[in-house]
Amino acid sequence: MIRILRPGNEDALVSARVFEDSFASSLAPELSVERVGLAAWLDTIFGRAELRPEEKETQSAFLSATQGFDFLCPNYQAIPLAPLLMDVRNRSRAPIRLLLIAHAPGAYALEWALLRPLLRSGDVIVAPTQSARGVIDFLCPELTPFTRVIPHPIRPLPTVGASRGADLVSLTRMHPSKLLHRQIEAMAVLRDRGVSGVNLRIAGSIHDSSTGDVSPYARSLAEKIKRLRLEDRVELVGLIDGEQAKASFLGGAALLLNLSTTIEESFGKSIVESLSCGVPVLGTRWNGFPEVIGEAGACVPVDATTFGADVSASELADAIQALLKAPPNRKRCHREAKRSSPRRVRRLYRKELEAALEASSALESAGEETPEPTCPGAPSSGLLSDTAPLTRFSWKELFALHLQDATRRRAVLAGAPPESASEPDQLRSLLLLGIQAPLSRFLAGTTIGRMGRPQGSTLETAVGATDLLAKTEEGARSRATPGSRLACLALLASCGKLEALRAGVESLRAEGLHSLGSQHHEVEVSRLSGEYQRAFQMSVELEDPLVWGELAAHRLRQLAAVCREWNLSGMALPWLREWLERFPDSPDSGMVWLDRSANAVALAPDLLEEARQSFDSARRLLGTSVDLRELETCIQRAEARRDRAEVEACR
Repeated sequence: MIRILRPGNEDALVSARVFEDSFASSLAPELSVERVGLAAWLDTIFGRAELRPEEKETQSAFLSATQGFDFLCPNYQAIPLAPLLMDVRNRSRAPIRLLLIAHAPGAYALEWALLRPLLRSGDVIVAPTQSARGVIDFLCPELTPFTRVIPHPIRPLPTVGASRGADLVSLTRMHPSKLLHRQIEAMAVLRDRGVSGVNLRIAGSIHDSSTGDVSPYARSLAEKIKRLRLEDRVELVGLIDGEQAKASFLGGAALLLNLSTTIEESFGKSIVESLSCGVPVLGTRWNGFPEVIGEAGACVPVDATTFGADVSASELADAIQALLKAPPNRKRCHREAKRSSPRRVRRLYRKELEAALEASSALESAGEETPEPTCPGAPSSGLLSDTAPLTRFSWKELFALHLQDATRRRAVLAGAPPESASEPDQLRSLLLLGIQAPLSRFLAGTTIGRMGRPQGSTLETAVGATDLLAKTEEGARSRATPGSRLACLALLASCGKLEALRAGVESLRAEGLHSLGSQHHEVEVSRLSGEYQRAFQMSVELEDPLVWGELAAHRLRQLAAVCREWNLSGMALPWLREWLERFPDSPDSGMVWLDRSANAVALAPDLLEEARQSFDSARRLLGTSVDLRELETCIQRAEARRDRAEVEACR
């Protein structure tokens, strides 16, 4: 029997708990999955001291902790620790192999860069779809030889005996990248076309896990339902947990809507669950969704723009009508769902893992394998090979940051409060932002163009450039993909590094790399330099519809900030008003309402009513996710002054 060691902690996420239970039981009895608590397991290897993979005691403890197991399969919480564990594995010459299930291959940029020189014969990366494997190959082709395609094991939901009804349903995480707001807008389109008897029920937790309050996105959805007068057609159902409850929710539906545009997406568990109930699916043409849906539904094309990925509400309404008119039958849905049946998935795992064991039969005699000090941090090919600031790191420098990250994660597992963003956190976010534009185009199946090609001149590494900001400054001016250079500029701007930001912007300008992104950073240079008139003019002079579209809220917020700092807050109000007139309840509208309130209150008492109404709109959309007390106090004081003035005028 193949034995799999799976370290990880219990998770509050329902989907994570369901997968863990399903994964372990679905592979039995041919494969044994033993789950161990991550925090306690790490203690058995590293003790309570610092993480020192080079120490013999650590290596000996790792050998002992993995003895008798064929594969080490970290759960999603432990995947960020996989490079550390593989480094210890190689140093200790332990025979255990890595089995990494890539739930979100697009989100593992830093992990892929760290793991690539550590993997050896017998290690396996599991991608749940061919498209997910394509993502890994697109980012880091050095990992492709280790990658195998095996779908997630999904048991059919219980049969509830319900016939298909007329309801459209959505069962997903409440997040803007799931495009639930577009589903609601499509319902308004269908109503206006005279389509009757079709309702939409959206299931998913409406509460923020950290605050317990209703999340800003759920608030925006509720406001949109109210504004579009869809209370009788659209319902936010809330969290649905348990197989029986999901079967009842899905089983009587006409159609499941699953519209995702997140780079983390690779499979779509609710798609298979819906198909197992005989209910067809309308998804986005995004990553692995077309593979999972197969012939049991349809996919809507995604428009990957400069500011993000989106679908049209009218095109979505067209697709809904077409699929409702000619839906796939239950037999076809069941046939597509069977590709993820535990029996089939179990056979695939056994076949691939047995082959991996055979290929690595000489591991016991393998020597110590650690990357050379000169090993680069970026891979030799793929998108990550041209992504700044990864291109400025050696692997050794990356691993030093990784140890910091592992130390912090271990402390949190032990009960320590989470710290503010660390350098490893910043680097991980920086890489994700840097790859987002070309990766989104890849996932949407559209032309990547220059977004995926390096631009600029090769830059020599400066002596002493070891910290993240120094590497980021270099990355902004060095040869790399345009998106990653712009991401570097964004970090420099957020840290107030004016001169470094200016140098990066001037480098882009000198190379002729002008874009909406570079123009945004040019505005930031002028704003931070106190050149407010120039910043304002650059902000409002562009006529590109994208600049004033729904996905460009950050441009409106930048304009509002420029005018406040210029002490001419009212200059921004015409643009804020016009944008909010069109998008009063979009996922990003709450913060724009807040900016409108802040800019209007500066002109009190003349615009005090506008400031109060905008503030109330912001509070309805944001809830407790943002501290509103300072602005509210400012408005209250202005209202008190107005009231006193009115009383004095009446005397």
